[in-house]
Amino acid sequence: MGVGWGGLARPPFPLAVRDVLVTLTRRIIPLETARGDIARTDRSRLSPDAQPYQNLIDRTLFAAAGLSSEEAQALTHRLSAML
Repeated sequence: MGVGWGGLARPPFPLAVRDVLVTLTRRIIPLETARGDIARTDRSRLSPDAQPYQNLIDRTLFAAAGLSSEEAQALTHRLSAML
């Protein structure tokens, strides 16, 4: 039996965490916008000023998903290889 719609109504983590993630994302947006028109390959990496915010977002999401630091590191490595 699958997950019912009721399970989707609850967030996977506290709303305060969501608010922090939104705030961090809002800090990244102007930093990346300021980079202007750049090559797509350059866009695949965030600016040095934006990267710390993304690192915190990643660590927060990995922790919320219950990943160990080794699992998070492996996932980060796989994702970076895709870029």
